[in-house]
Amino acid sequence: MHDEPLLRLVDGWLADLPAAAFTDVLPLLRRTFGTFSAAERALDRDRARRLHDPRPDRPDTSAPEIDAARAEAAATTVRTILGWEPRT
Repeated sequence: MHDEPLLRLVDGWLADLPAAAFTDVLPLLRRTFGTFSAAERALDRDRARRLHDPRPDRPDTSAPEIDAARAEAAATTVRTILGWEPRT
């Protein structure tokens, strides 16, 4: 989560999840972030808050263009791991 484009990707993915899917993913998130130290979690929380900072003086850290084919391959793998049906 030290990479801001990755943090933005995860933030966007979580924001777009339907409520039921978020509930399904929550244990995975807790296990993942539970392995981080309290200091790392605090830093990540602060970084996540800054993602939505409207101040114009922030440098442009927008994510680069995403290769749709590679992203879909990764998304299919994640859906398979989570036991969700791959989108067709």
